[in-house]
Amino acid sequence: MNERKLFHVAWAVPATAAFLIYSLWSINRYERFGAGAWDLGCRSQSIWLLAHARGFTSSVLGNVNFMGDHFMPSLVLLAPIGWSGSPALLLGAQAALIATAAWPLALLCRRRALPPLLVFAIVAAYLFAVGTQSTANFDFHEVALLPLTLLLAIWGFEEQRRILAYAALIVAAGSRETAIVYAAGVGLWLALRPGRRLEGLSIAVASVVIFYAVVSWVQPRLLRDAPPSMMPMARFSAMSGTLQGAVLRAALHPMQTAQLLVFPTEKIATLAITFGGFAFLPLLAPDAMAAAVPNVLERFLSDNKPEMWGMGYHYSLILTALSAFATVVAIARIRTIWLGEHSLTSHHRFDAVICAVLLAAPMAASAASMPVGVELVSFDKPYFASPAQTDVNRRALAAIPPRAAVVAQNHFLPHLAMRERVWLPEQRFVDEADYVVLDPTQSAWPYDRGHIERLTQSLSNSRAFHVVFSEGATMVFARTRAVNESSRR
Repeated sequence: MNERKLFHVAWAVPATAAFLIYSLWSINRYERFGAGAWDLGCRSQSIWLLAHARGFTSSVLGNVNFMGDHFMPSLVLLAPIGWSGSPALLLGAQAALIATAAWPLALLCRRRALPPLLVFAIVAAYLFAVGTQSTANFDFHEVALLPLTLLLAIWGFEEQRRILAYAALIVAAGSRETAIVYAAGVGLWLALRPGRRLEGLSIAVASVVIFYAVVSWVQPRLLRDAPPSMMPMARFSAMSGTLQGAVLRAALHPMQTAQLLVFPTEKIATLAITFGGFAFLPLLAPDAMAAAVPNVLERFLSDNKPEMWGMGYHYSLILTALSAFATVVAIARIRTIWLGEHSLTSHHRFDAVICAVLLAAPMAASAASMPVGVELVSFDKPYFASPAQTDVNRRALAAIPPRAAVVAQNHFLPHLAMRERVWLPEQRFVDEADYVVLDPTQSAWPYDRGHIERLTQSLSNSRAFHVVFSEGATMVFARTRAVNESSRR
């Protein structure tokens, strides 16, 4: 097999494996009623609304403009999935986006003349890193667009393919408001390259200005009637409640800002696990890691959302992808020095050792991050519905018409999300709903079990609703009006 074919095999094989594994894992989680309302549920509805041109008001978020919650115009690229009515297809698309980022990562390797063995190792380290696993295996997130677009932009700038680079950067910036400053990070990286300072600084400055306009003017207006906690800057109360205040505080109190970046110590652990997944090689390419600075600041200066500090959910995906790029740069530099001082046999040994280290590093990092890590150790999780309960849940959902306005509990909601009106179980939403599906024995998030039990009892005693399905603790209530209309249809 020639070198070109080996190169494509080196990245395509792990990418295909990751796509299949992550698709099967996440769809199995969804089918077993392990997916949640807030991420898969709200994004599924957002995509359905875009696909059917029904506006931007997300009932899952509490009748809030979802473009205000996260400014993500690039989500329109996934709108055709809304026509399918299948959140499972959305999970498959996420797995494909994450896996496809292996392509520009491999191109960055080839540009630096890295052999197929190292291409395979670097791509595998990215695809099966803790941060990648956590993203692929926990619902759907718009950040799935970012590894592909950011790495493609970086490669485009390196290859002088500016149209491609800027197009990828625009899509990246449109994936969510904070991704606008990730684009500034790419500009910062570009500014450190010989002869690219002006272009890089222009990208960084333009991105910061656009980010300021979005979070200070666009989103507050879109969230005019939403709770203050949904405002983009609400996560940075220690830095000030406004963007300009946060920047000023960071400039005037650099030591306090530095302390916020590393304390609590969970932040240090997250950095260690992320970089450790690449054998700490990214630390040898600080110029490449410059692209990750905005992401690190966003995550670790957040003071009232501890989830952003850890390895769970989707928060580590961007740093993981950019660490993979820095690993490419670091290995290329080390290898250049090695090639100049050793024989061809030593070169092959060097590549084999680096490959072995990079393949072992994600496994070691996964073990170190327990209980978050090693997501793929099992296709079964304690919070999944049992096979028998899964069948009950499916029969319950079958009792609800496709277009009905429905209130649904956490793990039921994603299965009902691709419609115009679907809410979490609160009384104010029950008053608007035609159907309600509840089960106090299943996940009550974001409420407690007592809330679901009280709501179930209230509906059981209500004259406005009738029970149309009851099996075990799972119950579906239908408003009398909805039942009569269904019978007429």
